[in-house]
Amino acid sequence: MSDRRVSGWVFWILLLIHGFASLPLCVLLAAFVPRFAELFGRLWERGELPPLTQCVLLLSNYWGWLFLFGFALDATILHVLSRLPRRPWLFTLAWFGAALVAIVALLYLTVWALLLPVQEMPATV
Repeated sequence: MSDRRVSGWVFWILLLIHGFASLPLCVLLAAFVPRFAELFGRLWERGELPPLTQCVLLLSNYWGWLFLFGFALDATILHVLSRLPRRPWLFTLAWFGAALVAIVALLYLTVWALLLPVQEMPATV
């Protein structure tokens, strides 16, 4: 039985891909969500802002820490999976795919949270 481990350069390539994949989410949280906070200020004060939007607005204040935490968690899990004695490449690729799906899901969830209050606003012309 061969002891096949994931090589070091593959580990760093996977981490870079995850970092670049999460870049749009970080830009969204850092640049665009604070603008929406100003728009939704009155709705927040009246208690009419959906809870999902409130969570996204609160988390946007800590986007840098969230990115660092996610990157550290990703690096730790990829490192542990790459050291498994049996089929490390299978578990590493499974984690890689799951993390990419989670990043895309968080991006869509953030956009949806920002559009939700706009959808509920009455149409005034």
